[in-house]
Amino acid sequence: MTLRWLAYALVGVAVMIAGMFVAARFMDGPLGIIPGGTFRSGEPATYPAKWSFAEPIETIEMQLDAGDTSRNTWILVHGDGAYIPASLSFPPGKTWHLEADQEGAAQLRIERRLYDVTLRRISDTELATQLTTTLETKYATGAPDDAGYWFFAVDPR
Repeated sequence: MTLRWLAYALVGVAVMIAGMFVAARFMDGPLGIIPGGTFRSGEPATYPAKWSFAEPIETIEMQLDAGDTSRNTWILVHGDGAYIPASLSFPPGKTWHLEADQEGAAQLRIERRLYDVTLRRISDTELATQLTTTLETKYATGAPDDAGYWFFAVDPR
């Protein structure tokens, strides 16, 4: 009898979690770690000459033009530029970094401002090493890096 109630409880929790993922797709942006719907709000902003204003910001919202979802992600500032890191091992099953590598047009929503940008994957290994150090400093409890990271430069569109 107890096992039956436990099974019902587990099924109920699974249905609630699935419901959260479905409901998030109708939201204006992501719901924490759950990908959300497309952006419907935010003030259009011009591409900044320097991204230093974003240095203290932990997470931003990002939406690829090629997709119909948005997500929270980290942002790194190096020099005057901004970079988006993508862990290759966490969370498992994600594909946004592959889509960004193919078609990098995106919008970033930072403090309710929308920036039209192009994400360009970094192939310079020296810069990638510097960005890894910046990432590990800023996010001391970062994502598992057993598979490494890809870094995307945030370029104007």
